[in-house]
Amino acid sequence: PDEQAVRRGRKDAAGLERRLAALAPAVAGALAEKQRRDAVGAVRNQLAAAGPHAAFDPEGALRVTGLLTKAEAAAPGSAFTAVFRALTAETTAHLSAAAANRAAFEDLRARVDAAGGALDRVLAEAAAEGAPLPGGQNARFAVGRLRQTLGGDWPGAGALASAEQDLAQLVGSIRTLTTELEVWLRLMDRIAAVAGAVIDAAPKAGLRLVPGSLERDGDRVTFRTERAADESPLTVEVGPAENDEVAIVYHGSGSDFRTAFAADGEEKHCDLTEEILTQLHTELEAADIATSGLRWEGKPDGRLRAAQVRPESLPRGRER
Repeated sequence: PDEQAVRRGRKDAAGLERRLAALAPAVAGALAEKQRRDAVGAVRNQLAAAGPHAAFDPEGALRVTGLLTKAEAAAPGSAFTAVFRALTAETTAHLSAAAANRAAFEDLRARVDAAGGALDRVLAEAAAEGAPLPGGQNARFAVGRLRQTLGGDWPGAGALASAEQDLAQLVGSIRTLTTELEVWLRLMDRIAAVAGAVIDAAPKAGLRLVPGSLERDGDRVTFRTERAADESPLTVEVGPAENDEVAIVYHGSGSDFRTAFAADGEEKHCDLTEEILTQLHTELEAADIATSGLRWEGKPDGRLRAAQVRPESLPRGRER
């Protein structure tokens, strides 16, 4: 080849090398800038994919936002590396805290809903059975307060801990209400059994049930009877007595006559025929309903009929 052409080629090659050498820092800077943007973008994508994390850890979200701003402003190199290392560590901690808080929040809200449903069922059964549950209204208020606390965004760790305590108290209240309802239902089963036994025994003792007179008012069952001989009225009331016992109270001619399922009973004046009530209780005992005897004011203790209670003669309660 021509010597001049060779020299010209060498000159061109040297010029290209100089231009490439001058371009290298710019290329390296552009690559570093792209890496910085890609790295920051990856963190932003991670945050976007995590869902509503800021609501469940607002303090951590603020720290992450501040570090993102610093990372975007940092020059590529060691300055960016240090900021980015802090950013990734803070992002990991923030997302972990937000996920834990969200899980605790949703779990507590689900447990409150479950408790509210259990309370609704207990109170609905109580209303259907006519059972008085005085604590039911306060329990409803407690459910309402908890649902209000947990109805919006993350309320904060302190509010969540307080709600946990309130829920524990609510669950205890529901257990108490459930027990009270069960006790009341068992008592009503016993009252119904005694009332039914009296109704069955009445004709054998000379008493006639007045049709349509059977009524229930709260925890008491009443019905009217008449003496078959002279149609003298006798109203019978069966209801609760002390010590979870059942009492039969007779109302006739303005006076009360009481038979209690207890070892002792209050004495009342009696102006009905002793034989009728004695026969009635004989029939009750034949039906395995043992009473403590007829007791009324003015009758010597020695003449009172007495019978020991046989608890096994009464219903034990119902399965729930």
